[in-house]
Amino acid sequence: MVNAWPHEGIAPIELWDVRVGDSTLYGLRDDPSFYRSLVAAVLALRSGKAVREGGERLPAAPWDAVALVGGALDETGARDAFDAAGITLDVVAADPFFASSHAREVLAEFGPAYDGAVVIDVGQTSVKGAGPATRIHRPRAAAAVALDARAELVRYVASVLADACAGSVPGFVLLALPCEVETRDGALLLGSSTYPTAGEGEALVREILASAGCESAASGVVNDAILAAWALARRVPSLTQSRLVLTLGLGVGAALVDRTPPA
Repeated sequence: MVNAWPHEGIAPIELWDVRVGDSTLYGLRDDPSFYRSLVAAVLALRSGKAVREGGERLPAAPWDAVALVGGALDETGARDAFDAAGITLDVVAADPFFASSHAREVLAEFGPAYDGAVVIDVGQTSVKGAGPATRIHRPRAAAAVALDARAELVRYVASVLADACAGSVPGFVLLALPCEVETRDGALLLGSSTYPTAGEGEALVREILASAGCESAASGVVNDAILAAWALARRVPSLTQSRLVLTLGLGVGAALVDRTPPA
């Protein structure tokens, strides 16, 4: 059974292509002004003035606190920019395993059915896997585009999953993908990303599980920014009304978390 992982109390936000000046956050990712641009984007989001590249205005997100996590995070640059704007970052973590490891710890607390759970965080530049006793970080190869990109994606993610399992078959696998994840009319649907993810998602997940030798494992699928926000809400609940969680990798993921951690 493949399900969209529930995340009541957490709302995903498409912040990555919000316009800042003449560009977007994604376009400014390697610019020296990036963290100042990120501050401008989150302030615009809070006031209801954030506009995406295609012209869509995002609804106002009344965050009270901001958390920044991700393996591509420059902690000094982030703190300097947010401090200058008078915004205190309540969590800053550059550990690439932050989302996968903390999510796995939370799952293990749910009971025996999740003791051997494995969490796989598929980022734009690498895949991170956290198992009961193993952590795997595998960069995405900068090779030419494969003739069968889907098969390459399955092979790549399955190899991390198999190594994270360390020879045992987990009872549950939670897979985080850098795309929208939703259930519509009973079907699991995935959005677009730099991987061939768009479309029906259950078959893709089943192929990954089978390739890793985990056909019998139950599984859940979630957006990668939602995974980070969910893990953070469970492990380090915010003392404020709401928290904007930003994940920094090749782009910017975002999710807004209510004060009460989701069950």
